[in-house]
Amino acid sequence: MKNYPEIVELNKNSKLKYKLGETNLNIFKKNKEVFETINNFMSFDFYLPNRVERTRKICFYGFPTDEDKVCLASYYTQTPEDNVYGINVGMSITDAEEKLLLFGYKKAENCFVKGVIKIKFVCKEKFKDEQYDLLLIKDRHNVLNDEERFLLDEKKASFNALKNKITGIEIELQSKYLGKRLY
Repeated sequence: MKNYPEIVELNKNSKLKYKLGETNLNIFKKNKEVFETINNFMSFDFYLPNRVERTRKICFYGFPTDEDKVCLASYYTQTPEDNVYGINVGMSITDAEEKLLLFGYKKAENCFVKGVIKIKFVCKEKFKDEQYDLLLIKDRHNVLNDEERFLLDEKKASFNALKNKITGIEIELQSKYLGKRLY
């Protein structure tokens, strides 16, 4: 990965359980970790501890092209112990964006890009609260009393704060698909 200073920089300035560019597919077995594999044509995907309860998803695929040796090229985490440039789960999107811009990343549609690295943030989009839903319905019909208005305002504030918090981070090395290999 020496040819890609952005990968070296990310690994150096981040605290990830596994380093991007790692070529050893047996790193989980060595660490005696529980994992589940998913068979794909073009990648080796590992869900830790399993697909349902996953806190991490790690993918090995050919990089820099699909015909090259496989390496750890995709890392998804919901674990607060992991961080990318000091950005971790629970941090606000605004603060995270500022940090990535300081490291030279460019904002694309729904991600940040620097060289071959693409970083996406996942935020909670749904707020499941029956009381909140009922208050919203009452609010549309303008039948809220003062106490309910206060409660609705509090819940809206907590929902907006929740929408701005990172619940997952995905880092990918963008590989070129040459399409010459049969999978």
